[in-house]
Amino acid sequence: MDKAPQSRIGEMSVMNRSGHTQLKWHMDSLKETAAAEDVFNQLIGKGYSAFGSKTKAAPKHAIHEFDSSMEDVVLVPRIIGG
Repeated sequence: MDKAPQSRIGEMSVMNRSGHTQLKWHMDSLKETAAAEDVFNQLIGKGYSAFGSKTKAAPKHAIHEFDSSMEDVVLVPRIIGG
């Protein structure tokens, strides 16, 4: 018996003072993808840096726009030295 293909899940980790929070979305859900993109854009607007990869095992690289096909996205707040 054939099973329906499983939806891929994207995961966004947001680093913060408490450690980190995670947001997950089903890549085939327009509503969930739009919500993840809104969070991404809000944090980029606050100065966060973003890194992502198409698969969780692949090395991350800097990204400047949300890509809903990325399985793994990490957002890091601006670091202020002193």
